Amino acid sequence: MRKERADFHLHTHKSNLFCRDSTNFEFQVIDKALELDIKGQAITEHGNLSSHVKALLYLKELRNKNKERVESFDFAKGNVIDFNIIKNEYEKSMDFRLCLGIEIYLVDREKIINARKNNEYTRFYHLVLVAKNLKGYRAIAKLSSKSWEDSFVFRGMDRVPVYKDYFFEWLQENKEDVFVTTACLGGELADLSLQYLKASSKEESEMLRGQIENFILPFKSILGDNFFIEIQPSFFEEQIAFNKLAIMIAESLNIKILINTDAHYLSRELQEVHSIFLRSQNAERETEQFYSSTYMMNYDELREYFPYIEEEKFDNYIDNSLEILNSVEEYDLYKPTEVPNTTISYDPQRMSILAPYVINNIEKYKYIYLYGTSQHNKIGRAS
Repeated sequence: MRKERADFHLHTHKSNLFCRDSTNFEFQVIDKALELDIKGQAITEHGNLSSHVKALLYLKELRNKNKERVESFDFAKGNVIDFNIIKNEYEKSMDFRLCLGIEIYLVDREKIINARKNNEYTRFYHLVLVAKNLKGYRAIAKLSSKSWEDSFVFRGMDRVPVYKDYFFEWLQENKEDVFVTTACLGGELADLSLQYLKASSKEESEMLRGQIENFILPFKSILGDNFFIEIQPSFFEEQIAFNKLAIMIAESLNIKILINTDAHYLSRELQEVHSIFLRSQNAERETEQFYSSTYMMNYDELREYFPYIEEEKFDNYIDNSLEILNSVEEYDLYKPTEVPNTTISYDPQRMSILAPYVINNIEKYKYIYLYGTSQHNKIGRAS
């Protein structure tokens, strides 16, 4: 059985800013999604938005190419079957929805301050945000910029934290324009849940249960149906244990589940290539458990990883992905070049040491000359 789905957690090579992470390229992700009947795919890099413009441009180019193939099809050289294949590729590319988001590191400010002060290990918890429209994307861009303003190097790695006190104010302002998933085992919900499963006393269990609720309820209160608990495919014990508990938590609190692959490479066949890529930077890096199933999948392959979820419930989770996809608007980030009006004052007494060289070789600097001598839309004029 094949069924369309959407996926809202994926990385490209632009997530390699902090350490080696993904072997995907933007164009590959879009091509693979179309091949796998994925109706919508979000790109959610670690701490940045760097891949989004290139991905949008590629999708636009692909659609134009497919449209041209349909319109220029020569029936004298090809048959109806060939035409229908080309037409189907065009329609799939037009129906495909590229979603844009980010995987942030959501942390408590005081914990980070104390950890930095004492050089102590601390967790930088993952959380996935996806824009539902252009307004939401601009809000995510603002949040990302703020995290980079607050960035620092800690224990040998660049960190781009999003502090909870700022984040929840931001979330309240943008709750209609973004949706949130709890991300992978690197998320706070997963960490608390696994601690809960390992608790050695009733008191510890009750404490962790309270912490789980305290984590979830602010998101549910602010976002309502725009908040999802994420589970991921895996045959390894830790992920399966979390998935089962996450489903119980979601059902008890009336929160919808999303199944995302958190794809770092394109297919199962590339698992060893991706593993070598990661270990080429850190030979001791564990790649067998978490990364063994972080690749793009169609419905059938995804279903293989969840034998413990009954089919009707599994399909409901798939339907959740399509439901949220239908609420995502298609938008473009294209903006024409704008040169601002400015007054350029010229003081011959303060000429830079480069100015005589530029003036004497102006033919080498065509655009500086054109800008300086242009009569269009300027207040002042460069001399």
